[in-house]
Amino acid sequence: MAFKQSLAGALGLAVLGASLTLPLAGCGTPPPAVGDDHVSEYPNVEAAGGLNKFMRVNNVAVNQQNSILFAAVDVRWIGKNPVYYEYRFIFFDSRGRPINPDGPWSRGDSEPGSVDYLTANATQPDATDWRLQIRPRS
Repeated sequence: MAFKQSLAGALGLAVLGASLTLPLAGCGTPPPAVGDDHVSEYPNVEAAGGLNKFMRVNNVAVNQQNSILFAAVDVRWIGKNPVYYEYRFIFFDSRGRPINPDGPWSRGDSEPGSVDYLTANATQPDATDWRLQIRPRS
């Protein structure tokens, strides 16, 4: 009888301990540091000039409306200094050929901690894929 009570008590403590630690899972994980590559997990986003160390892709949304491909990327800037950059979207057809290889570059200025919502749509209905290119502004 004493064994059953001590076993029940031990199991009760184990369940109580698990319930107290489960909500804390992940809380001890520090946020990504400046200098880490935060972009490589998004193969459609290409960051040049070391910008991958100062940016984080929060969300990527892609859809097709009336046969036109639309892409949107939320970029959060980390670090301590403002970022001056240029970006463009390149769209590709089903064979992987660029539809607009010389697309224009747009300019962006951002403060640390800000989020930029970069969007574009293809100009032709045969677009099936896309890339976002970001580089430091010269």
